[in-house]
Amino acid sequence: MWWVLFILLAACASPTAQVVLPIAEGHTVNLSDFEVPLNETGRARAEFRSLLLSLDDGAEGFPRRDLYAQKMGELGVNGIIAVLTDINPTCHDEAHDLGKVIFARTGEIGSALAICADSCYSGCMHGVMFEAFSSVANESGHIKIEKILPALPTFCFSDRIGYKPGDCAHGVGHALMFLSGYDVNESVASCAAFNDKPMEYYCATGAYMEYVNRLDAIDAQFEKNIFFPCDVSPYPAACFRYKMVPVLRRETGAKGLSGLHEVVKNCEALEGFARLGCFHGFGNAHLTHVAFGVFSASDVCSFGSEEDRYVCVEGLIERLAKYEPEAAGTACASLNGTLRAVCEEGRAGNMYRLDKDFTYYIPEWSPVNRSSETLK
Repeated sequence: MWWVLFILLAACASPTAQVVLPIAEGHTVNLSDFEVPLNETGRARAEFRSLLLSLDDGAEGFPRRDLYAQKMGELGVNGIIAVLTDINPTCHDEAHDLGKVIFARTGEIGSALAICADSCYSGCMHGVMFEAFSSVANESGHIKIEKILPALPTFCFSDRIGYKPGDCAHGVGHALMFLSGYDVNESVASCAAFNDKPMEYYCATGAYMEYVNRLDAIDAQFEKNIFFPCDVSPYPAACFRYKMVPVLRRETGAKGLSGLHEVVKNCEALEGFARLGCFHGFGNAHLTHVAFGVFSASDVCSFGSEEDRYVCVEGLIERLAKYEPEAAGTACASLNGTLRAVCEEGRAGNMYRLDKDFTYYIPEWSPVNRSSETLK
């Protein structure tokens, strides 16, 4: 008989109120119930693919979640993922809603994560985390964000999570941004509840990704600063990792190669951690170009100072190494000297390392005790 380990979070408003996140020691559902043999769903998957392609992914209210819920029984999670990866091999953003539906069906984090596995660059997992925290808030009557924070120091280190703690923290960051009502300052400040600077940083990456996914187009429409909110972020690199993708898309789409060079000049005009974060995001934004051989790593990370090129290489290689290891090897081979060494280290450790050197990413960082000397 399965029993459930509850992570209890003391509520702030009442000494007796509690918020509960269910994590079972063992699967509370039959995982095979979420799979349908692919050889039985060929026609249905083709129809599902056509339906997805016919919908406007940029439209507000895009019914992806409802569509996944409707088709899950017929196609299985494996069938939906097969279609998503066929349309877009990375499919990270597209899988967020799939993770939400899976958690809504299972009602338990561990089983939902096991069903997601590592599909769509962890996008499914991040959706599970988002839904798990959000559903608790809803069931508790719009609970305030601070009421879930006491669980964070240990939550991502549970054996039942099954992902790197930093990857889990990223998923929590998505949920915190949502629960804060897309308040950048509140959500990123809430990440400090992890009581560990690398975990706080990775949490911030999820918060900023959620913000960019939801509000970047609106910010651009109202002509906010091209890099907002990254240039005023306490963790610029965590923000620029995601902001730079739509920034480059807009600038190069309108101006071609000259737009790319304008973005580089805008990065160079920043100072300190904001500048470093900008070049880190520049590297990450070129992942697809490098993976498909359009540019080499040495092409992408040839701008700025030695430190700028360092963070650019790390921004490029860590995710590339996780999902396209062969392309990552080719990318590192295009570099020389220190940058080659940085690339190979990132290639070996890939994403969400807690033991990496955060000197260029965390304004207050001591790799020995993860506390406090301010980088000058």
